[in-house]
Amino acid sequence: MSIKIKIVFLFFLITFSCNEELTNVLSFEEFQGNCKGANCATVTIDYCKIVGEKEVTDKINFTVGNAIIYFLKLNFEKTIKTKTITEAANNFLKSYEIDKKEFPETNPYIAEVSISTSYSSPSILCLKTDFYSFTGGAHGYGRTKFLNFDPLTGNLKTTSSILNNKKEFTAFV
Repeated sequence: MSIKIKIVFLFFLITFSCNEELTNVLSFEEFQGNCKGANCATVTIDYCKIVGEKEVTDKINFTVGNAIIYFLKLNFEKTIKTKTITEAANNFLKSYEIDKKEFPETNPYIAEVSISTSYSSPSILCLKTDFYSFTGGAHGYGRTKFLNFDPLTGNLKTTSSILNNKKEFTAFV
């Protein structure tokens, strides 16, 4: 069997499997401000959309989307209502344009978001979220956060539901 046929077979096997396991579909979005040359603000978002049982994946993808929106909103007016990742990215870019008019020497703003599967098992889905933004100043701001989900329900797991023995863990740390 040729390699092309094997790849197509594997694709259909993964895509149309009756298994209810969650899988990832990688998504990449890049936004750039209304500008010319190298002085453009940018937003780069690289994340995984979870596919599988609709009710479960809708919860997970909603939470992931909200995490991206929340991070981007840290950098502009909080009273602006933002419902989608695209709106949040465009508002981030607009905040640069507004600041650039007031302070022409402002360096281009940067926002980078990367979300990937860190760990997956029948009892937990762990997504690693890396965020970085630069909105002026001496350096940017970065952080890593982990989102832990129950893959059967799509609900976020609490720390106490993950740790079997919190007292032992606390003593260890």
